[in-house]
Amino acid sequence: MERPIDKMIREAMERGEFDNLPGKGKPLTHLDDYFSAPAELRLGFNVLRNANTPPYEVEMMNEIVALKKELQATTTTERKQELRRTIMNKELELRMRLERIPKSR
Repeated sequence: MERPIDKMIREAMERGEFDNLPGKGKPLTHLDDYFSAPAELRLGFNVLRNANTPPYEVEMMNEIVALKKELQATTTTERKQELRRTIMNKELELRMRLERIPKSR
C-alpha cells in the first residue's frame, strides 16, 4: 500500500517537477559535516548555516589567519610583537572554546 506522501512525490516526479532543481546530480556534501557534529549541536549549527552566519569558532579561525597574513606583511618590530601577542591570545581562546564542545560519540 502506497502512503499518500509517496504517491504525491511519485506523481510530481512523473510530471518532471524535480527535473530542474538547483544542485541536481551533485553530491550532498553538507550532510557529512552535519552528521560529524555532535547531535546536541546540530540544530544550532543548522540555524547558523541557514542564516549564513558561521559559528564563532570559525570566525575566530578566519581572524587568526588574517592576523598571520598581516604579521608576514608587517615590517615594524613593534607591530609584529603586537600581532604575535594578539594571535597567541586568539589561539588560546579558540582552543579553550573548542575544548568545551562535546565530542562526537
